[in-house]
Amino acid sequence: ELDGVRFAGGRTDIPLWLAAADVVVVPSRWEGMALVPLEAMASARSVVATDVNGIVDSVPEGAGAIVPLNDGEALVDALVERLTDEELAEAEGWLGRAHVETHHDVTTSTRELARVYLRLVGARRSR
Repeated sequence: ELDGVRFAGGRTDIPLWLAAADVVVVPSRWEGMALVPLEAMASARSVVATDVNGIVDSVPEGAGAIVPLNDGEALVDALVERLTDEELAEAEGWLGRAHVETHHDVTTSTRELARVYLRLVGARRSR
């Protein structure tokens, strides 16, 4: 264990850990739909993550740092910057939260999906 750093392993109490985090680090080598950054941003936490598909699509500019894959030095630099500049991390966290509320809200997403289905059903009936 590093001083002040916890590697918690698999957890089911994710909201509690996100609430306790100062910054959320996602050093993935690949992602499909990156849920961890979305959960972090929903909890108003700054995200430091690697530049891989899925993550770059979900973390908007200003909500944290996207660093090159396999660049440990850049990852550490981005993390240290946010841990030493609380105002930056907080501002990024709130920008991320606004992004999630605007683009990943369950009610809005469900409504949009229902509209797509209705259009598809309508198009099929008109054939």
